[in-house]
Amino acid sequence: MMVLNYQMTYPQLLKKFREAVFGKKVFCPHCGYKKPRKISPTKYWCKKCRKRFSLTSCTIFKGSKLPLEKLILLLECFLKEFKVKQTQELVGVSRKTVSHWFQKFRENLPEVEREKFFESDIFILDDSYFGGKRKGNKGRKAPFKTIVLGLLNKSLGKVKVYCVPSLDFKIVATILNFWLPSRKVKLFSDSFKSYRLAKEWLKLENHTLINHQKRFKETNPGENVWSVMKRKLREIYHHATQKYMPFYVKELAYRFNARNNPDDAFSLLRKISINQWKFSKISVPFW
Repeated sequence: MMVLNYQMTYPQLLKKFREAVFGKKVFCPHCGYKKPRKISPTKYWCKKCRKRFSLTSCTIFKGSKLPLEKLILLLECFLKEFKVKQTQELVGVSRKTVSHWFQKFRENLPEVEREKFFESDIFILDDSYFGGKRKGNKGRKAPFKTIVLGLLNKSLGKVKVYCVPSLDFKIVATILNFWLPSRKVKLFSDSFKSYRLAKEWLKLENHTLINHQKRFKETNPGENVWSVMKRKLREIYHHATQKYMPFYVKELAYRFNARNNPDDAFSLLRKISINQWKFSKISVPFW
């Protein structure tokens, strides 16, 4: 079992949480006013728009009645890959509460940025099926499974995944057209019909189709990604329903991309906050 180092006084916790969400200085999330009045350790009042807000009201913790310490501890357990039962005993909340917040964290996890994903010229395209072991057909003919299409940036070691309804060549071509920096980059995949048609449709010059009956070397890194993700899914959750599988796949992709530089609770909150303020109508003072 992993050990969770969590020793912090309440004022220190408030300071780190405030810096993760707002940066150097607190501002009004409604109008962007830079000097709101502090009315309690966690609550503020804006002189300009005359609205109240708290440290958690503009985060994923909005509306929660749990203490801030328990919320941060839940996020830390999620990042440290604690199982639901272990988290329940450690934090002192119900199993339903743990499952609710774990799902909330999955939905808000940051994804790999498109601009950084372009910093390479070698990509691997592959697909896999998530949904446990069942009797019957295997591979692309397996029923009742979630189809996951992945594009691996070989130089950066990061993957972008999509849960798709089918492997139709138009879906594959649309994803490639958005995530490939140009039509001249090196792309490796197996010789599946949809990949071949997508290559012809997009006129990809350096797309190499690998015959898996003869060799696997070029596409092996893509197979390794699926192996790591499925093993981690079994270790942490044992199984997942098809309804929520896209969120589990998103979490597994995040963990794979952050394997060399894992986030703590506050750094992840900062990334989520930055993404949130990007789509905000106000002009954020420090971002």
